[in-house]
Amino acid sequence: MPGENETGAIAQVQLYVDGAHITSFDTTQFETKLGPIAAGDPRTFTMTETDPARNVSAHTYGLRALPPLAGLPVNDAIKALNASGFSAGTVTKQTSSDPIDTVLAPADVRVVPLGASVDLTVSGGPRPAGFTTLKLRALAPARFEPTRRRTILTSIDSTRPATATVSLSDARGHRLASWRKPLRAGLNHPRLLLSTSGPPDPDSSGPASIGSAGRPAHPQTERAPGNGSSLSPQGGRSARRVGQRSGISS
Repeated sequence: MPGENETGAIAQVQLYVDGAHITSFDTTQFETKLGPIAAGDPRTFTMTETDPARNVSAHTYGLRALPPLAGLPVNDAIKALNASGFSAGTVTKQTSSDPIDTVLAPADVRVVPLGASVDLTVSGGPRPAGFTTLKLRALAPARFEPTRRRTILTSIDSTRPATATVSLSDARGHRLASWRKPLRAGLNHPRLLLSTSGPPDPDSSGPASIGSAGRPAHPQTERAPGNGSSLSPQGGRSARRVGQRSGISS
């Protein structure tokens, strides 16, 4: 602003608020006090210049504070920008615990030219989880005999598609058998088929072998996080989750 124009040196600068002249200052002054300015301040600020002959320039482009944006859903933020005379620029997602598509930035008070394009940073949700380990124990029967029942029916509720590795362990934590099962979003009922002969197949989606019949067994499920998981033997007996160990990584 202060300096020279085509006609020579600038004598003074005039400040207007919503078109009304507020003050004038010479070319050595670079700021003036207007009181607090908050996000959403509706005032529009413009300036003009005069030369020594008192010729007055056209008004500069208007300056206005951005509306409050942080915490709004991105669509509401775009509407707020449009209503205040701005437009949305690039929308960038960032890992955050805030709900997906919630505006994170700008969060400070900014006075920018009317019509400016404003970039937004929005929440992309939490960092994707790698896996969750759940330990489950059947309530009944106390002993599982694969010679009598070769199928274990499980119930796994997942919030999104995933692949679960379900393993069957004895009371000492020795793995007896395991299965890899694809899960869809929602409630799933993977059937675990047992074979009473042959070595265990840790990644099989078909029948898995079990080393010792009749020993107490504890199923363990490794899967993407869901809403919960329950296990029940075939025949309707229920089960409950007795502990949970989580290891979540990207």
